[in-house]
Order: sequence, then C-alpha cells, then structure tokens
Amino acid sequence: MAEPLAFGLGISRRAAAAALALALGSPLCLAAAAGSALAPADTVAQRGDATLTVALVDQRVAEMPEKIRSDYLDDPERMARMIDGMLLTLQLAAQAEKDGLQPSPAQAAGGSELERVTGLANALMEHVSPSVTDEQVRQIARERYQANKAEYAKPATYTLRHLKVSEEKYGGVAAKLVAENARQRALEGEDFAAIIAELQDPDAPGEFNGDVPLTDLLRVDQVVRLSIAALKSRPGFTEVFEGGGGYNLIELVRSNPAVVPPFEDVRDQIETAIKSEVAQQARTTYMKRFVLMPTQMNDEVVQQLFSRYFTDTAPAAVPGAEKPSGT
Repeated sequence: MAEPLAFGLGISRRAAAAALALALGSPLCLAAAAGSALAPADTVAQRGDATLTVALVDQRVAEMPEKIRSDYLDDPERMARMIDGMLLTLQLAAQAEKDGLQPSPAQAAGGSELERVTGLANALMEHVSPSVTDEQVRQIARERYQANKAEYAKPATYTLRHLKVSEEKYGGVAAKLVAENARQRALEGEDFAAIIAELQDPDAPGEFNGDVPLTDLLRVDQVVRLSIAALKSRPGFTEVFEGGGGYNLIELVRSNPAVVPPFEDVRDQIETAIKSEVAQQARTTYMKRFVLMPTQMNDEVVQQLFSRYFTDTAPAAVPGAEKPSGT
C-alpha cells in the first residue's frame, strides 16, 4: 500500500487546503453534480506539473478501510486535504523525475501508479539536505543543553526492595502474620534480601525493586503510594499493607536525587533531535514552493467524487479498484 507523504507544511498548506475546501463547497461545484459519469482519465485538479486523475483518486480511496471510507469522504475539508496532498505528491514525483532520481527497491515494490509516484516523492525528500554543518549542530546542541539542563536530568528515584507474601501460598490470615513477622525481623537487623528470598513466592514477586522513578510512583495504587510517602524519603520499612493478592512490605533503601548528566553523555541524543528538526524544516521550506503554486480544480469532476465514493446507507465501492490505471 502506498503511504501518503507526511511532511508538515505549516500555515501555507493549511491555507491551501482551506481554499480547496471552499471550492468544493461552492455553488458552482454543487450545480455541476449532475454531469456525465466519470472516466479514470478525467482530471480532478492540476498544480504546476501535476495532474491528478480520477484513477489516482480511486487508488487512494481503495487504500482506506471500508468502514470509514464513506463517512470520511462525506466532508469537503477532508476531500480538499486529500486532493491537496495528492497534488503535492505528484509535484514532488515530477521534480524527482526531472532530477533523475529513482525510488528505492522497497519503495518501487508496489504495482500501482500511486505507489510509483509516492516512491518518487519520498526519494526526492531523502535528497533534500539541510544547509547546516556538523559543527553548527554541535554548537546548537551545547546551547540547548546549557539552557535546558533539567530536561536531560535522570529523574529522582527511590531504591526499593519489596516483599509480597502471597495469600495463595500462605492463606489470607497466615500471609498477614508472616508479613508482620518479616517486618519485625527486618527491624531487628536481619538482612531483608534474605527474608525476601525465604518468604516470597517466585511466581508472585513484589513489583517494586531497584531504582524506581518518583514519577512512576505517582501512578501506582494509592495504598502503595501512601505507604511509601509515610517514610518521608527516609530509609526504612513501610507498614504491612494488603494488595495485589497478598500482604506487602517495602523497604526504602535510599533516596536518589535527580542527576544532570554531563553534556557528552547526552550529546548524541540532542544532536539527533536537532538534525531531525533541521531536516524537517528543510523539507517544509522546499515543499512550500510547490504548494503555493496556483491550483486549477475541475469542479464538475470534484463534485461527482462525492457520489462516486459515498452513499447514505453503505460504503461505496471503489470504481476500478481491482485494476487501477495510472496517468
């Protein structure tokens, strides 16, 4: 299945889609609804070197799940966005051919014309390079790190050990007594890790072991959260509490503050994000020149697309979907 391009274009493309939506809902367009039956080669819209035909729209609609197809297309704005996006794909594909580019083998694997032009458009986008050097990226990364160090900090954590005494293994009353006894043993200095190994059911271990981010503890069951909160971030043992199919005892071993890593530890992460942002902006800027070209709509054909794909009672079949034809 051909995937539509998913590059953001900012306000310019939204404005173009809005203009198309107005055209789709215009009185002229509505008045032309009773025209002759559409042919696959009929032109839907043109922009620059791109000519969108009914056959290509058929192929795009055929990719939509049947359950949503009819309702999705019963909306001028959605139809406008679809036409706008397909015109852009065709424009980029035409430019790719002018530049002598070819889609990758994976992109060229599909058999439809829509898949072919989508592969060409994606091949072109892969060749749009941002005008920024590695040294510039490095400098931006350092500035971003200095201005937002907290954003890269490893979160504060509690180091926890958790004993769950299973009711299934010991029975309800006995499980509570075993957990209370384990707490007393731990308070008297016995190694809590050894107590856990002795009493815990291997098939139902405690969930809270190791370094647990404080943000994760905000989302746990209230009785767990309140039991740990009662320790006020000081090492110690919670009271025994019931939950999760047993009786629980949690040790707060230590409280670990948030740690801001040095720049070198997060440099690759920051630089990757910056390169992605810069590449996206470069693509957006490149595509705007195509989107801003004048669009000519074939109002009669566009209006008939609604009845071609939409009925009041059931999703419409896609004419020619079995044997899509290209431009």
